[in-house]
Amino acid sequence: MLSKSRTRLIAFFIVLCVAPAVFAAPDAFQNARTLYNKRNYQACVPILESYVRANPTNSVACCYLANSYYALGRYDQARRLAQSIMDNFPHTDEFRSCAELIGQIDLKKNLLALASTPKPVPPKKVVKVVTPTAVAADPGFNMDTFVYTVRGNLDTGDVSPQFLQNVKAVMLGIPESVLERLQRSGCKLCVTPRMADKLPGFANQRPRGWGEDMSGKHVDGLFNGEVIICEHSISYKDDFEYVKNQRYAGVLRHETGHAVDWYFGRLSEKEELKHVYLLELARVDVDAKEKDIAYYCQKSDAGRSECFAELFAAMLGGGCDRNDAMLMAAFPNTAKLIRAKVGF
Repeated sequence: MLSKSRTRLIAFFIVLCVAPAVFAAPDAFQNARTLYNKRNYQACVPILESYVRANPTNSVACCYLANSYYALGRYDQARRLAQSIMDNFPHTDEFRSCAELIGQIDLKKNLLALASTPKPVPPKKVVKVVTPTAVAADPGFNMDTFVYTVRGNLDTGDVSPQFLQNVKAVMLGIPESVLERLQRSGCKLCVTPRMADKLPGFANQRPRGWGEDMSGKHVDGLFNGEVIICEHSISYKDDFEYVKNQRYAGVLRHETGHAVDWYFGRLSEKEELKHVYLLELARVDVDAKEKDIAYYCQKSDAGRSECFAELFAAMLGGGCDRNDAMLMAAFPNTAKLIRAKVGF
């Protein structure tokens, strides 16, 4: 018997626009991927829609379709499909890709909503003499509007005043120009008792690059369009025990590094940084690449993205990895480029 979530996924494809049942052959997906790689999303979508109607359990094809919808500006369809993929294919790369896609869609829709908000008609200008003391200063970065908290439950309670104070103290160690740009771009910092209090659906999913026995309950910080830091997370030794986040400072700098990467123009995806990173990656010792700093040497974009975030953190007081010194030694030019691009 089909599960409710699997039924919802199949139902999603039934309501796709009706088209002849062509391209259901095995090579249809390859045809669609070729068009996708050429960024011809308009031609790619009908082929993918026909293919996934015939193959609704092919999570990779579904993910390609969701991303194609997004590329065409069909955000509602992209979000519904991405959520269906997350519901039906947990513990997969497609789950993590769709979680990031949903974050992008929500951010894009928020920015579009802001852009479409009618601007008030300014009052008629009145010429008057302004003394130096009457000139308003640039407000700059505002910690009180940048940071917010969410409520906890009976197990952990709300965020403690001391933890909130500690978090703000760490953020003050990041250059104000960086924080100001993040705030101007719409980024915020959420301080939550547990990850489940902020993102209930993430609690039972495996984070990107983490071990098979890890889940969102073990996560003490992440970036999904905003920076999230937890006061408590599940102990690595006991899945029923919540423990205090002792490494919050490094995690907070690391996740802020992801925010900087994203809001400064997806720096880790730029060809210049890719080139420098790959040159240095090729020279990393095999043992270090496979063990000590393996998390920052993952294939595709994941390793480069994590390396960017940890190097950013290491340069500003320390990240969340005890091998930061090794990472800095392995990627000195990447770190230098990050510092130059971010401006600190």
